[in-house]
Amino acid sequence: GSMLGGISFPVSVYLLYDAETPVMLIFAIFIAVMIIFTHRSNIQRIAQGKENRIWFSKKNRKVDH
Repeated sequence: GSMLGGISFPVSVYLLYDAETPVMLIFAIFIAVMIIFTHRSNIQRIAQGKENRIWFSKKNRKVDH
């Protein structure tokens, strides 16, 4: 969720502020890169299929024994 928000932030800034304030866009891109950088271990686990899943009900859970 935070990665999706981080990636959509520069897009939103670009669409809302246009080219009037390039400093805002540069800042938004910097924030997005930092969010992706801090989540790089999660991205690796997702790519490997090892990331924990969120379950909203007990009947959908897989139990490894």
